[in-house]
Amino acid sequence: MLGKVHAKHGSPYAAGLLQSLIAAVVLALFVTFGADPYTVVFSWMSALAGIGILLVQVLVSVAVIMFFRKTPNSNSAWTTMIAPVLALLGLMGSLVLVSSNLSLLSGSESLIVKAFPYAMVLVGILGALFAIRIKRSKPALYASLGKVFE
Repeated sequence: MLGKVHAKHGSPYAAGLLQSLIAAVVLALFVTFGADPYTVVFSWMSALAGIGILLVQVLVSVAVIMFFRKTPNSNSAWTTMIAPVLALLGLMGSLVLVSSNLSLLSGSESLIVKAFPYAMVLVGILGALFAIRIKRSKPALYASLGKVFE
């Protein structure tokens, strides 16, 4: 259902509507509990987004390293291994710094904010488990993932 695309625009409108609905519910919860839109909502969500972006960049760095290890090419070791490993180490260091300084980044000592890194890792693990389930139960669907632009 969430993979349906708009007939005219080709956009994933069902997923977009669900994402908007979730954002509205989260915002409504913050408002219901009297949270200030700037000091709480913006700061907390910026911290969460920062962790998420760094985690995705770490995963992309790992994917680049794995791609070059599996794919024969004529590129130099710098291009295929050294630079990607250095990028991975730098991103992991950034992730550690952001995670250990969340109270400074978010302006909050809340346990919810402190749980952000763990929540992101949990979501990643659940996503990987879901992908494994799809691979086993619907191999054709799994094989088509990521090939939307081909």
